[in-house]
Formats: sequence, C-alpha cells, structure tokens
Amino acid sequence: MVLKRKCKSIVSLVETNLFRNGKRMGAEKTVYSVLTNSKYSAGKVKDVFSLIVDVFKNINPSIKISSKKVGGSVYRIPLFLALQKRDPLCAKWLVRSSCDRKMGQRKKQLLKEFSSALVNEGFAAQKKRSLQATAVLNRAYIKYM
Repeated sequence: MVLKRKCKSIVSLVETNLFRNGKRMGAEKTVYSVLTNSKYSAGKVKDVFSLIVDVFKNINPSIKISSKKVGGSVYRIPLFLALQKRDPLCAKWLVRSSCDRKMGQRKKQLLKEFSSALVNEGFAAQKKRSLQATAVLNRAYIKYM
C-alpha cells in the first residue's frame, strides 16, 4: 500500500514537470503510455510500481550544492538534501534530461530516458554522478556554512 502511494506521488511529480500551457491531460497520457511501454521494454515483465521505485532509486540525489560568497570568492558547498525534496528534484532531472534528447516525440524521449535511468545510465544518472563528484571535491568548504 505504501509503495502504491509513493508511486502515485512520483507519477504526479513527473506529470507536473511535463505539462506545458495547461495541457495536463496530454502530460498524463504521455506518462501512462511511457509507463506501460517501459513495463515491457525492461526485459522481463515487471510491476509498474517496482519499476518507478527502481528508476527513482537510481537517480535520487542525496546532496545538493549551494553557493556562498565568503570574502571575495564564491564557494560551492555540498549540503544534505531533505527527504521531501529528493523526489521532486529527481522528477525534474528526469523530465528535463528527456527534453534535451531532441529525438522526436515526447513519449519516445521520456521512454528512452526512463529505460536508461533504469539501468543507471542516461543524462539524469550522469547528473547525479557529476553532482556527487563535485561534492566530494568541495567537502572541505562545509566549514563556511
């Protein structure tokens, strides 16, 4: 039951990031068609709820980078991200990285990014890895917060 509730909130986050110009029904159709297609393209047929949770587990960030000016220089400081802010940021990365693909229909773009995020590849997973690498490099600047 908790899994279904979490999946509903995740799907609504993706829909919210996806729709433009008040076309919420179009965004809803796109998301649900991507979910049904990804269920079959994942190799073996899996439950949609477990697919959504797996994708968001792979690209869910645990840190964020905040900029702070100290003296004359600006430091990029890694901070832990609150649990409530992880899923919206993850949905935003997933939708924006699918929009950057530029390969045709929105459904195909989102499906491609969704399947690549399932195997921990794609632009959203790459963004998570680069964010973690930046945080490791700048961990000495935590003292400025």
